Amino acid sequence: MKIIIVSLLVVMYLITHCSILEANASNQTIDEKKIDIMVEQGMRDCNIPGLSLGIVKGDKLVYLKGYGTADNSGRLVTPQTPFILGSVSKSFTALAIMQLVEQGKIELDTDVQHYLPWLRLDDPGGVRQVTVRDLLNQTSGISTYEGREILNAGNQSLEKVVREQSNLMLAKPVGTTFQYSNTNYIILGEIVQRVSGFSYEQYIEEHIFIPLDMKNSFSVRLEALRNGLASGYQSVFGRMTSTNPRFQQANVPAGYLISSAEDMTHYLVAQISGGKYQNTSLLSLEGMREMHQRSAVFPYGMGWFTDPQMISHGGDTENFHSDVIILIESGWGLVVLMNTNDALKTKLYGNVYQQLSYNLINLVSDGELFYWGTLAPTKFGDIDLYINILIIVVVLWILWSIYSPTNRKPRFKGTSVGFILITLANIFIYFVIPLVVLLQVPRRLMAPWRTILNYVPGAGHALLFLPITLLLIGLIKMLLRVRQIRGFIHRGWTE
Repeated sequence: MKIIIVSLLVVMYLITHCSILEANASNQTIDEKKIDIMVEQGMRDCNIPGLSLGIVKGDKLVYLKGYGTADNSGRLVTPQTPFILGSVSKSFTALAIMQLVEQGKIELDTDVQHYLPWLRLDDPGGVRQVTVRDLLNQTSGISTYEGREILNAGNQSLEKVVREQSNLMLAKPVGTTFQYSNTNYIILGEIVQRVSGFSYEQYIEEHIFIPLDMKNSFSVRLEALRNGLASGYQSVFGRMTSTNPRFQQANVPAGYLISSAEDMTHYLVAQISGGKYQNTSLLSLEGMREMHQRSAVFPYGMGWFTDPQMISHGGDTENFHSDVIILIESGWGLVVLMNTNDALKTKLYGNVYQQLSYNLINLVSDGELFYWGTLAPTKFGDIDLYINILIIVVVLWILWSIYSPTNRKPRFKGTSVGFILITLANIFIYFVIPLVVLLQVPRRLMAPWRTILNYVPGAGHALLFLPITLLLIGLIKMLLRVRQIRGFIHRGWTE
């Protein structure tokens, strides 16, 4: 009897000990301390007020944590804190379209006009009409500039904004070129409404948020504010400032859905697990694979950037940034949500926010993304200081220019050559440079001035209004020069 009891105790000990070892092994799949160090260093380097992080492996949640503050009150970020997702919203819109495809209500290769008869998109090549698949793959021919212009649509309904795109001239022949454009997904949002019979917001909430148990996810900003939406921050002349740009409901399908890191881990599981989350199936395995399949033109699927290693998407609004990354082979998934977006610095220094997200998933996956280790961290430099100095110099020059012609009569001594050189210098300073800035900045950034002002407050306003002021001063100086030249003609070049 003693032998039996001892044997049972030994077996129980071994079972318990093995269970503890197994639990410890599970906990050691990621190094939480290294994650904390990497996140906190990245937040210091990039001036990120608050960040929420979620990590899954297959259908299991392995890490979930909030860092920093959600608003000026000092409220701490938690995994349940809602953030605006930016262009990660496009993958939700694509999922809604694919659900309707599997219900037989949409065909991917059918012309968009079949669903929106009043929408005409003129193809410069005249080869064929834009299809639903073209919109999903960002190969419709609608330009990136148009997609940034539509962000200024104002407080209008989704349908009205889409109707205003009628007779839009496409920048490229349909199906030939990848052009990332918000307009594609705003049109898809209207298709969801027309075909489903629900508003876009209702459809997303009832067919994606609720089935995935996404309790802190919203399609309407007012609801998110009532449930703790984080405040977004922007750099204004180098100072991190809480900003509140106008929320335009028509742009929700392309970039303004709202969610939390905890909820987004549910979404990642569904993407990794072939459309399934727990006992819920959002989409078939084949449908999910088609979403993640790159187009023939560019490594972009349906709301996802694709490559052999991973599928991913980043999101940027005026004052929020997000990243979702899934490693295809191992099933690691990561979501990072931030309540800031410094569009100027990420343009100049590279997308350092995305770099932090890549380093995090490379860390937890033991180098699956970059076998050589993490990317060297990039810090935001002193560009704010240099820009502020330049702005001050230009403002002082403008003040001197205003003072000079009104309080002092210009005198020109010497030969006519000196007079010509001064005139040419004035033309360069007051006309050439301002016109180059006003015309080339929107072209280079592929965005209208209104969007630039929203995304780069402070420096963007200086970049617009200082050249306009120089132009006005230049016109005044030109008129004065004309009067002086007329005087010189009458009395000669010397006094």
